[in-house]
Amino acid sequence: GPMREAGERVGGALSGPDVTALLAPDSRGGSLDGAWAAFLDMAAQRRASLGVTGIPWPWPCLDVATGGLSPGDYVAFMGANKAGKSDMAVEAAVVTARDRGRPVLVVCNEMTFQDFVERLACRWAEIRYATYRAGTLSDEDMDVLRDVGAELRHHAAIVVEHVPSTGLAAVSHVRSLVGRHAPALLGGGGHP
Repeated sequence: GPMREAGERVGGALSGPDVTALLAPDSRGGSLDGAWAAFLDMAAQRRASLGVTGIPWPWPCLDVATGGLSPGDYVAFMGANKAGKSDMAVEAAVVTARDRGRPVLVVCNEMTFQDFVERLACRWAEIRYATYRAGTLSDEDMDVLRDVGAELRHHAAIVVEHVPSTGLAAVSHVRSLVGRHAPALLGGGGHP
């Protein structure tokens, strides 16, 4: 590796004139002591959380791959029609907002706002979306959906927006939505 090329190992430690340059503060400042302390803190955090340093995904395999979501992350689900993108987005939004208590801004462009809200309500209520679509909801399901509707309307941690465009126009639109909704989602500061 680069450290080995800079110096030779002597008794388990690196030595040589270039090692000092590798470990010196960079142009942004900082010191090896500060960086090392931050590294040890992160190592302890990763150990305690089994590698998840952000907000856990609903799927452990993504936690392993990414370490979880970090506040302010933009996540895009992309794939073929009927591949499960909306289901993944709904699941991630519900788990992040309801179960983890973190704010979420959901932006959708492939389905209508109404379709997304229907999926969101079913998942929040823990009612199968297929049951809703088939029209086979029980009286109990209807009561739960009514309660969920009231909960969703007053839940400050989740906002759903529809963006009809794609490409750079969509990116610009999403950035404006984040700026517009961040104060409401966060109560005045931080990242959604």
